[in-house]
Amino acid sequence: MPSYPFQHQHYWLQPTTPAPTGDGRIDHPLLRDAMELPDDNGVVLTGQLATAAQPWLTEHVISGSPLLPAAAFVDLALRAGEHVGCPAVEDLTLETPLVVADGVRVSVTVGPDREGRRGVSIHSRADGEWVRHATGTLGVVPVAPREPWARQWPPHAEAVDLDAFYDNLADAGFAYGGAFQGLRAAWRDGDTLYAEVAVPSGDTRFALHPALLDAAIQTVTVADDRAKMPFAFAGISWWRGTEHARVRLTVTGQDTCAIALADQSGAPVAEIASLTLRRPAGATAQEVPYQVAWPALEAATTEPDIPVHHATSPVETLRVIQEFLTTDTPRMVVATRNAVPVRPGEDVDPRGAAVWGLVRSAATEHPGRFVLVDAGDGDEVRLAGDEPQLAIRAGAVHVPRLERARTEPLPSPLSPEGTVLVTGGTGTLGGTIARHLAV
Repeated sequence: MPSYPFQHQHYWLQPTTPAPTGDGRIDHPLLRDAMELPDDNGVVLTGQLATAAQPWLTEHVISGSPLLPAAAFVDLALRAGEHVGCPAVEDLTLETPLVVADGVRVSVTVGPDREGRRGVSIHSRADGEWVRHATGTLGVVPVAPREPWARQWPPHAEAVDLDAFYDNLADAGFAYGGAFQGLRAAWRDGDTLYAEVAVPSGDTRFALHPALLDAAIQTVTVADDRAKMPFAFAGISWWRGTEHARVRLTVTGQDTCAIALADQSGAPVAEIASLTLRRPAGATAQEVPYQVAWPALEAATTEPDIPVHHATSPVETLRVIQEFLTTDTPRMVVATRNAVPVRPGEDVDPRGAAVWGLVRSAATEHPGRFVLVDAGDGDEVRLAGDEPQLAIRAGAVHVPRLERARTEPLPSPLSPEGTVLVTGGTGTLGGTIARHLAV
């Protein structure tokens, strides 16, 4: 230990300035305090996740991890906007998932007023650095409620069977607990879906309870069997809270929709003008994979009429490239031997492969000035039109092209009478394999 005393210096802003309203305390399940920043730079609202007080936080599980739902970020933005007099959320984009854990600190930063608009960002911190999860813009005036579509209920539309709805979501990696199984009924009318959603016990301190809004968003899965996660919101208007809601979801594109919520009397609760959704990471396992192939080129080839550098090492090539870029010469050929695997089983020279990586990086910064040519033993360097990368094998010119990968079947089928142990990947992938084996 050092012999001198530690010099303590605190960098956290101290809540010595009162919040715009009240005494700095926030009556919200996830937020606790509010503090004005100096020089009119905005307001910071802070809080902390506590699963004992809010057990529903752990019931939104995606691919095996409890994640704070996108609807919770919407509620945080709405609550922050209400606190500063900007109750509408003009846009909100999610950037990074927030894994739920006790003690995680939450911060909602609202920027200064710019002609009735304020920027908003939501961060969290566990043990390390602050992580930004969402950014957006708050506005002053909510959109006026539309026509009273929810007064006539149930709607004149085809009822949808929801018996296996949450089982199917779980198979896709969306393991929702009871709090997030709020979709009670659904109807379909073309590209418009109607639904009834509810939360077991709503907390009136939320602007819009996350479990309620999440259940409304789940309605999109009725129209598209591929489960997706919210990514970007636009035009969020909120008027009142409720524990039970009627939902109208209109599909506006392949990954976009509009959502309106009303209470049981048909009065408007909230509207989302546009919601963009994305499939979660790992959900595209069944999509066709691609790979780089080297088909032979039938076009005529020519001798190089530009400078050729026969590379022997990355260090030497770097020096040559740097000198070349100081000249007015338009293009240069960098030639290697056996640096790329054109045919199965070919041995690759690591130094040549490193040269290819180096030159590709240089070509990204200086498009059109480099041509990479890899020749096999006994082959001469040749060019083919404007192709920037070529490989010569046995006199034939090959060029890299992206093609669908060939998937090979299993060497032998599994015995239907045997026992199979599935370990790891117990979410989407493990469930898919287990169902395949069972069938």
